[in-house]
Amino acid sequence: MHVFLHIGTEKTGTTSIQQFLYENRQVFRNAGTMIPASLGRGNHRKFPAMFLAEDHVDDFLSALNLHDPQKRQNAVIRWKQVFLAELAHHRPDKVIISSEHLHSRLRDPREIRALARFLRRLFSSITIVLYIRDPLATAVSLYSTAIKAGNTLNAPPPPSDPYWNATVNHRQTIETWGAAFGLETLRIRLFETARFRENSLLSDFMHACNEPAQGYSIPEPANKTLDQLGLALLARVNRLIPATLPDNRPNPARKGLLAYFERNYSSGPRYVPPPELARNYETAFRDSNEWVRQRFFASQHTLFAPVSYPKAQPLAFSPARLDKMAQTLANDWLKTGCRPNR
Repeated sequence: MHVFLHIGTEKTGTTSIQQFLYENRQVFRNAGTMIPASLGRGNHRKFPAMFLAEDHVDDFLSALNLHDPQKRQNAVIRWKQVFLAELAHHRPDKVIISSEHLHSRLRDPREIRALARFLRRLFSSITIVLYIRDPLATAVSLYSTAIKAGNTLNAPPPPSDPYWNATVNHRQTIETWGAAFGLETLRIRLFETARFRENSLLSDFMHACNEPAQGYSIPEPANKTLDQLGLALLARVNRLIPATLPDNRPNPARKGLLAYFERNYSSGPRYVPPPELARNYETAFRDSNEWVRQRFFASQHTLFAPVSYPKAQPLAFSPARLDKMAQTLANDWLKTGCRPNR
């Protein structure tokens, strides 16, 4: 039995891939491939949480209120038992597990080694599917996602930021996962449309997982992008209506807020990173990218195609005006039964 473990990275179409896998799980099952239902709908979010170190409580565990060590241990044991039961019931030839949080949350080599030991006990062979993207393009997309999740950033952090750095330092990722699983298990793909098989991410992913072309259902595109004004305004609203309550539970007052912004702030000019930030990212990850190119894509002149951004368009509103707009929107939003109707 073989497992394909899709670990991300973040901002490489993982949501689209996971929706595709979920919607077509019966088609895969008919062909002998299991898409586990026990690990999560779409994103197999429970799987990375099973292997976090005891002193590592991430956002997923916090949202489930699993801070108590015993409660957490019981939950992890239960998740593993349900997964093993599903595996025993279907007895597939192949399993595909997908979660970008395998890469973004399992940052301690001990955690990744624990994952490797678990998989080796169950599967005769393992393939790690890893998509990598230009660091600056990843940072810009990750910035947008952070704002949509409730962050208050004014711009992407510098490349020295630990989280951002670990996300786009592809040499570090490859060496860390290669040390636990063996470099020969890694199937590295470039997140660029021109590099995709048939210019399609889903076709490329199916090829990476050795899956034949079948009568798949293709989901609608996921993750609508906010425009420059939407990001600036939502970051301010996030300060007024935070994503989480003091006890770390999701803030129910934000229900529908992101959908409102996606409806009304997705058609204007996109955010453009400052030239200095772009230069810093290029400099910071030049050696890492070249290391990856030489070892895995030696026939290419560069690892990634150059990313070109249009000239930044200044916002039509001053910071003070944006603050006032955000305050008005937040006040209206928090009124009982009141939601802006635009």
